[in-house]
Amino acid sequence: MPIIRAYKFQIRATPGLERQLRRFSGACRWVWNEALEEQKARYARGEKYAQYESMAKWLTAWRNAPETKWLSETPIHVQQQTLKRLDKAYKRFFKKEAGFPKFKRYELFSSFRNYLL
Repeated sequence: MPIIRAYKFQIRATPGLERQLRRFSGACRWVWNEALEEQKARYARGEKYAQYESMAKWLTAWRNAPETKWLSETPIHVQQQTLKRLDKAYKRFFKKEAGFPKFKRYELFSSFRNYLL
């Protein structure tokens, strides 16, 4: 019988890098909450659910808007992954595999994912 091993890693970041990582996760949290709010507004207006491709256009508009120009200071890849996770959460909800996606608070959403493959 093969032995399964697990390893746990922790990043020890410098204070500057930690501040930057917190900015990245804050931008992801903002994108999640803003896209979820837009989806709820669309539903209230009687419009259909907007899939990832439409949400990606929202992200471009947010990054180019003067009031949210700070989004363009963080990598777009992690923000796109956030929208993909929201799209998957909605699809699981529609299949009745999970509950409705929820807004993220600071304490509960201090992470992000980035796939560079």
